[in-house]
Amino acid sequence: MGAGIALALLTAAIVPQQARPSAAPQNGYWERPFQHDTAGFEAPPARLNVVHMALIPKGPHQGRVLVWDLRGPQGPGPWKQRWAIVDPADSSAPVFWNAELSIPTGRGDLFCAGHAWTSDGELLVAGGTTAYPVIAGKLTYLWDPVGGANGGWLRQPDMAETRWYPTVLLTDTGELLIAGGTRGRGLPERNDYEVFVPYARVGAWTRPAPARVFPGPQVAGGEFGLYPRLLQLETGEQFMAGENGVAVKMNHGLAPGQWTATDSFAWPIREHVNALLTPRAVGAPEVVWALGGEAFDAAGSSLGVLDAVESCTPGSPGAPAWDWSSRRPMREPRTSSNTVILPNGHVLVVGGRSSPEHLPEVPVLEPELFDGTRWQTMAPGASPRTYHSTAVLLPSGKVLTGGGQSSTFDYQVFAPPYVLSRARPRVVSAPPVLPWSSLDPSPRTVVFAALPAGEAVTRVVLVAPGSVTHHFDASQRLVELQVVDATATSVSFLGPSHRAQAPRGYYMLFVVTASGIPSVASWVIVG
Repeated sequence: MGAGIALALLTAAIVPQQARPSAAPQNGYWERPFQHDTAGFEAPPARLNVVHMALIPKGPHQGRVLVWDLRGPQGPGPWKQRWAIVDPADSSAPVFWNAELSIPTGRGDLFCAGHAWTSDGELLVAGGTTAYPVIAGKLTYLWDPVGGANGGWLRQPDMAETRWYPTVLLTDTGELLIAGGTRGRGLPERNDYEVFVPYARVGAWTRPAPARVFPGPQVAGGEFGLYPRLLQLETGEQFMAGENGVAVKMNHGLAPGQWTATDSFAWPIREHVNALLTPRAVGAPEVVWALGGEAFDAAGSSLGVLDAVESCTPGSPGAPAWDWSSRRPMREPRTSSNTVILPNGHVLVVGGRSSPEHLPEVPVLEPELFDGTRWQTMAPGASPRTYHSTAVLLPSGKVLTGGGQSSTFDYQVFAPPYVLSRARPRVVSAPPVLPWSSLDPSPRTVVFAALPAGEAVTRVVLVAPGSVTHHFDASQRLVELQVVDATATSVSFLGPSHRAQAPRGYYMLFVVTASGIPSVASWVIVG
């Protein structure tokens, strides 16, 4: 464990065992909700609002979840950032490892920072709140999952600029873009980005002459702002589905800071919109979805919460392919919801509210699942999950949800309909390393136990470990791999075609049956 971290004793919250459905219901089910046991913190909070959540890809806590929350203003002496590791594998007896990170006095904390997993499986956390009396927000840390028995924080060089609410994006080169944010409450939002290059212990910032800050989009209405919805395309380009309605893209490796406008949403402003690269068949073009959000007109008046889903193909060389077009809308309007890609390629939308921010909150408790054809309403959760809520896919194929300003329970696990299927593949062996097929075209093989009659594994997919805050995970991606052979108990496949399709790093590997039933994940290193 790095210096300045005081580890708490292992704590467990014991609650009665939840009854499980006898068969996989078509609308999924929720496990028993549970609270975060805060014993062991220096000043235990009444509740831990998990605004930041990331699935740990390596080390002794692989497959568990790293979380942290708002610490709040502090007095003299080193400031403390509460953080924890959560094991939600058994919701009837979740386990917590609680700890605190010492931060230099007056430098702020990591609440409302941006974060993403590096290619080496360390979490880069950049920026943070500037809400306290001392202006802060330049802090940068790496969280190392193997930096001690329970991981450790490594202080990195400060950013050049203060960034509260920035986005961190892993690129195909292994560099990380830290974009947008604001200098502080009531101050102008940033329209520039910095580039961090991680090393084994201490990273470095790219330093173009004469400065190390690159410009954001110089497009009317297309500035970065807060938590810009940035995505890495397999073309090597970076794409932003702007909440202000304008979409732009660039290729940082070829032309840093040179952004091109593509198209605009149907609404001038679309706050708290979800954006993601949607799953697709091998060889099909990449499609970006924008879902929900609250719409505003050019004068700033609310037009209400949206059920709308729009899509575009941003990797195309030009219009009309990259223009936004309408898709089948969700069943409920939602803003401040979370979107999770499931291993079978279905898209789950969790939580949110259906009322505009200036009106009393009306939470949406029922998730929705898009199966490629239609939206289906899932079983309702026990707690609202609105602003400041989080959700990540677990290796089990379940989804951990948490946080939210009006939550009644800190956590709850959702089990999609496939979880209790008797046809779930059980992996016997899987490759620990998967090279890009452009470098090594030889197939790899997963072996699994025999399936019930009539069932067969037909797909192999990679899913990046989640790292979510403020309803967005810039690095969320599912990569469909090319299957070259399949038998009753094995499937052979090629690695991702190149590094921009799946940047080097840790992934969950799932095999999936023809009826869309995924296995439990095996961890693999790509690259």
